[in-house]
Amino acid sequence: MGAIQHSKMWRLPILLEMSVQIRNEVQEMLKVGIITPSDSPRAAPVVLVDKPDGSIRFFVDYQKLNHVTKANAYPMPLLDDLIETIGRCHFITFLDMIKGYYQVKMYPGDQEKTAFRSPLGLYEFKVMAFGLKNAPATFQRLVDGILHGLGEFTVAYLDDIAIFSQTWSEHKEHLELVLQRIKETGLTIKASKCQIGDSEIKYLGHMVGGGIIKPSETKVEAITNWPIPTSKKKVRAFLGLAGFYRNFFPKFSELAAPLTNLTRKKEPESVEGTSAGQQSFDALKNSLTTGPVLIAPNHDLEFTIFTDASNAGIRAMLCQPGEEDNLHPIMYVSKKLLPREKHLSTIEKDNENQ
Repeated sequence: MGAIQHSKMWRLPILLEMSVQIRNEVQEMLKVGIITPSDSPRAAPVVLVDKPDGSIRFFVDYQKLNHVTKANAYPMPLLDDLIETIGRCHFITFLDMIKGYYQVKMYPGDQEKTAFRSPLGLYEFKVMAFGLKNAPATFQRLVDGILHGLGEFTVAYLDDIAIFSQTWSEHKEHLELVLQRIKETGLTIKASKCQIGDSEIKYLGHMVGGGIIKPSETKVEAITNWPIPTSKKKVRAFLGLAGFYRNFFPKFSELAAPLTNLTRKKEPESVEGTSAGQQSFDALKNSLTTGPVLIAPNHDLEFTIFTDASNAGIRAMLCQPGEEDNLHPIMYVSKKLLPREKHLSTIEKDNENQ
């Protein structure tokens, strides 16, 4: 790790307005032993982030510390793999750890590096703080170690653990094994956010279970209620949220193309409404709310792939037999063609889709 530059103290009006919230959070963290007074020669600023449940997340901006931190290369699981793994099961339990990062102790010699400024003074973390570069990889390694050997019926993405089974009797056994592992390590679960033995659960922004995968209602609502973007930044934010569900869009790249074009470097930062942009915006919303749900893949059945190509783009659909042996989509993929690719023949365009 290299030298950490000292962060200059900025006076931000938004922080002054949030002073009471910051004070309350600092006092609570002191009370439960998460932080301690610090005499560190450097400190980072505090940011408050809104959470979906209406509460706030106390977040420290560790950009300068992260810049000189050696990366932890431990792999993070792929979201699609986790969702598909549990999607075909009929009994699913979701467990959420209480402030998962705060259950991991910081090495004493590194605590001073986490120091932050607050209206109550200078403090440092005794546990792993949100915003540290290697926090996700460190926590994922911890959870994977706890669940080692239980991969046939449990998966985890950070502090979101899912246990899945085909029968209720199996599920009770699986749940007991996982809970025993968690108990042995001394970690704690937030009971109010857990779902036990449900046929369908909300997991990583999706509703999954019984062979079906679909976007969560709260995410769909957020997309449908999204205001018309007026800047490049807002266009990118909308495309990022909608693109999270691109597997559900038969023609995502084509539908998004007019909006994507607005984010090109040569385009102005301020986005003015255009007919094509408005149509793209509305089409993406409509496609997500009216599109078919996906089925979780069954690796004992044959897969069928349909491909298509045009000057607008290339797309494909991966299918398997569903109810009454009718083919049902597992996922859609699409790609906008580059100018040089539009001159390819139809066969060559289809080959680009392989």
